[in-house]
Amino acid sequence: MIRLKNILVEEEPKKPSEDPNKILVKNKETGQSYYINKDNFDPSVHEKPEAKKEKKKEEKPSSDKKGGGIMAKLKAEKEKTASKDKEEKKEEPEKLSPSQKMEKEIGSLVTLDDKEKEEIADDGKNLRPDLKAKLLKFEFTPYFREFDSLLDQVSAYNDKKDNESAKKAMTEVKKIAKKIQSVAIAKLAALNVSSNDPKVISAAKYYHNGSFITNEFLRSGGKVKSSLDDLEKILDKNNEKQMFMSDPTSLWSMNLQDYSILLLDEHFKSDGAKLESDTVVYRGMERKILDTFVNAGEWVDNGFVSTSLNPLVAEEFTNKKLVVSGFKRKDLTPIFKIKLKKGDPVLTLPCSEDEFCIESEVTLPRGCKFVITGKDEERNIYEVSVEFPNA
Repeated sequence: MIRLKNILVEEEPKKPSEDPNKILVKNKETGQSYYINKDNFDPSVHEKPEAKKEKKKEEKPSSDKKGGGIMAKLKAEKEKTASKDKEEKKEEPEKLSPSQKMEKEIGSLVTLDDKEKEEIADDGKNLRPDLKAKLLKFEFTPYFREFDSLLDQVSAYNDKKDNESAKKAMTEVKKIAKKIQSVAIAKLAALNVSSNDPKVISAAKYYHNGSFITNEFLRSGGKVKSSLDDLEKILDKNNEKQMFMSDPTSLWSMNLQDYSILLLDEHFKSDGAKLESDTVVYRGMERKILDTFVNAGEWVDNGFVSTSLNPLVAEEFTNKKLVVSGFKRKDLTPIFKIKLKKGDPVLTLPCSEDEFCIESEVTLPRGCKFVITGKDEERNIYEVSVEFPNA
């Protein structure tokens, strides 16, 4: 069981080139260079690179192998090394736990079971002030260094058809993924200082279940034509309370959608929506959409914006292309790194209110203005500022 306090007080992970227990090697078959533990050196698989190449690698250990796309590559390697029977096993949806449903939905490496999720969330709420401040400022970058190095190993072992070594390397990858997921869940808990109104919780779940439909309506210029009170009367008269309909074009569904939009709008105007600390959230971007944003430099999103405190989750939802051999970061999905400030309006559902808090979602109001302020070329992550409506 991972303990949050242990993550926060441990020393920052070393770069592979600075770790005396690691050695730079070259895969004999693929020519790929990466770091491994000295004890894992296998002459039949590895050879030591020329001294000149090793020096170059140490000067720039992180180029080409950081940031967006890491979960897509991890997903592919997981599929290669995991048991086929286990991967293809089918279960009835009602029998799956929230974490199992999440793993089935997005195919990502969900490593926290429900009990661990609850314990981590409790830890996040009950941290002493100095550790809470450290948690909310926690940067995941150091873990990506180790992540990428290990994934290179997995890829090389798979190319060599050395399944046993690949599984061992994947075990280490899972440990890092679990730490990242644990920190994200704890951050979500630390950011939630008050409970949401039950109606807002229902509206948020409706949005989460059909965000594409709701945002397509808003981004295409759709307008809510009734007031919150009028919509509530209409819905109460029908005496139906389900929050998601299979037919989104029905009058009932359209009224319910409008009702949920207005409830969320009211939430974002309330004091309970205000962040009590600066934080960072992430959003994966499809490349065809990204190009439009990059060319514009700034834009206003008329829909609600879903982000995550976990960069691996943010990337996983959008990446559709994977290049395993000749892997280059620029070929994979970029990530927006959005800096939020104390007092900004957001919507978060803690684990006590949402069984799917494993996603660590932070929703932003509609009408936000985004500006690209910089780019990390090595990790393919865009830094983005946000200006909130009516701010």
